[in-house]
Amino acid sequence: MARAGLAELERRYFVEKAGGAEHNEPLTGIMRRYWLGLLGGDRNTGLNGLEKDWLRKIINDGGGTPTSDYKSGLYIQAVGELGGTPTKYINENKKQVYILDF
Repeated sequence: MARAGLAELERRYFVEKAGGAEHNEPLTGIMRRYWLGLLGGDRNTGLNGLEKDWLRKIINDGGGTPTSDYKSGLYIQAVGELGGTPTKYINENKKQVYILDF
């Protein structure tokens, strides 16, 4: 899976974590379903807010304290909490989170 592109990794990760998906189900719907199941919360919360809350949970579960309000900073911290080496590129950090947390 390490050689897969970001879009493929994202879809595999969220389909697995959400417990499956229909072939034609949009990724955003799968992400929303997974995050709401994991985090609870308001169905009206935007994807950006859910993603940040999910990253904060990864950081907290790893024993850290989130120090950024920005997704890029949260991804850097999440990679570190999962035992990876963060980069300055958000897409690379996203890939690492999906691989390390799979």
